[in-house]
Amino acid sequence: MVTRIPKQWLSRAILIDVSLAVTGLALCLFLSQTLWRLISGFAALACCLDALLAAHLLDRQED
Repeated sequence: MVTRIPKQWLSRAILIDVSLAVTGLALCLFLSQTLWRLISGFAALACCLDALLAAHLLDRQED
């Protein structure tokens, strides 16, 4: 059984993921310690992947 996620939620998820990814990339550039730069970089990558997944689900619902 597949649960359909409302389109409005997916659109909001994409917007939140993109803003979090930009914040993570900004932190990655401005932090001085390598460990925190790696953590914020991986968090930004995870946000990008989540945004791509949400966009894919949104496209599948529109078909």
